[in-house]
Amino acid sequence: MSPQLKGVLITLAGVLVIVPDSLMIRLIDADAMTKIFWRSSFSCTVLLLWLAFTRNIGRFGKMAFLFAITEASGTILFIVALENTSVASTLFLVSTAPIFSALLSWIFLKETLSKRMIWTILFTLIGVAIIANGENDGNAQRLSGDLAAIGVAISLAVAFTAVRHTPDLPIIPALTVAYAIAATTGALLAPSFTLVGIEWFWIALNGAIFVPLGFALLSIGPRYITSAEVSLILLLEAVLAPLLVWSILGEHPGERVIWGGFIVISVLLISNLLGLKRHPKGS
Repeated sequence: MSPQLKGVLITLAGVLVIVPDSLMIRLIDADAMTKIFWRSSFSCTVLLLWLAFTRNIGRFGKMAFLFAITEASGTILFIVALENTSVASTLFLVSTAPIFSALLSWIFLKETLSKRMIWTILFTLIGVAIIANGENDGNAQRLSGDLAAIGVAISLAVAFTAVRHTPDLPIIPALTVAYAIAATTGALLAPSFTLVGIEWFWIALNGAIFVPLGFALLSIGPRYITSAEVSLILLLEAVLAPLLVWSILGEHPGERVIWGGFIVISVLLISNLLGLKRHPKGS
């Protein structure tokens, strides 16, 4: 198996595993911090058991700490976003992570910001503005949710940039620390740790299986394939997860949000296809 095919399969598997995440969070009627605590606690516990079994910690340097902190921030902000705005808006805005990744690489890694990426950023911002306008209508709660979703995108961008900067970064140990930080934050801020009935099943299934497995795969995949390929595959979640929530819970995001999301997804799709055409084996 070629490294490229391996990377595509790993990243695709990660996306498919993480798609039900938003739905399971929606199915739990609890405070955001309570969800953060239990979801992160289950994930941390599973990864700790894996590390105890494999005893493969690796070298935990500055980049690993940066990865852990940003992943923890993204975990917390993702739940906050879902609590305050629609699943569609959240994932459409999170899908802009490649834009922030390009900007970070330009600023910190001194990589050139191509004309293609400049146009991508400009048109993506139009889509983001339509999403924000269509979702909020002056609603401060939904605005805070959209801002939290953009915070998730920035956190993911920093985490993926750290992986690109340090290819041998110990992903599993870093994710374990990230979930420990998120769980501690939830424990300090949660008004209650109470869940009811079937909610325990959803949070355990999500936290113990879907989240750690999905994000581990999504963090490993970019080591083998280009940024454009990663971005293309990640767009699947922004399409599939809202459709899943819409079909099961009937959560309609609104026409303007759908149009804004269509613009964001289309611009990123075209941009990354052009990137693959011009640099099929680039990083």
